[in-house]
Amino acid sequence: MLKIQDSTLSLSAEELIELERIMMDKDRDAAYLFLKKKVYRKLEVSVEGRMKSHIN
Repeated sequence: MLKIQDSTLSLSAEELIELERIMMDKDRDAAYLFLKKKVYRKLEVSVEGRMKSHIN
């Protein structure tokens, strides 16, 4: 589970195109997978990186 805090997220050009396609198609299943595999995963990695820097 993510630690609740302000975060900034960067998306690649490819990810932005994918997101735009999902929004245009109104594809709920693809939207969920995008959030799970791209957005949530990037936030997990970001939080893990910050936590490791505080430990070392």
